[in-house]
Amino acid sequence: MNATSCKVTVLRQSTVAADIRCLTVQWPDASRPAKAGQFFMLRAWAANETPILSRPISVHKWEPETQTIEFLYQVIGEGTHKIAQLKTGDTFQLTGPMGNGFDVADILSKYQKIAVVGGGIGMAPIRTIMLHLLEHKADYGKISLLYGARSPRDMAFSYELEDWLRRPDLDCTLCIDAPFEGWEHKVGLIPN
Repeated sequence: MNATSCKVTVLRQSTVAADIRCLTVQWPDASRPAKAGQFFMLRAWAANETPILSRPISVHKWEPETQTIEFLYQVIGEGTHKIAQLKTGDTFQLTGPMGNGFDVADILSKYQKIAVVGGGIGMAPIRTIMLHLLEHKADYGKISLLYGARSPRDMAFSYELEDWLRRPDLDCTLCIDAPFEGWEHKVGLIPN
């Protein structure tokens, strides 16, 4: 199936961690919904402007009722710096969805004990999965989350993580790479 390529409008651009942004756009092609695990190519500069390449960004959240898509991305290079400059009302070229993606409910319905593990910007698909799990907690047994980042400042959606830590029905472990003043959770790399 071919991807759709069109101009989209920025609805919101917010900062969720030190160098992590959440970009929300209006997606005009209702016939091409986005699924978790898929990505789009974002091009926020003119065809004659350098760099001319698009940037692949994973779908963070798809809202079919409002036809909006959220992208979680880290500002680390020239392309993502350009994307970070987009403001509400700006338009840019978006191509997708690409990749196979997956149906969160279908995949998770096969399991009773679920462990979700990720790090850094990998929170983009993890948050979608966690929100589904917590909304449908009665359908599952034990749910565990292990989420790590370089430092507390690099943890996306830290305001939700605090709520998740307090939930008695969720085993939530947070980890950073190296000691950090005031950090009360695990220190070290996730594989360890």
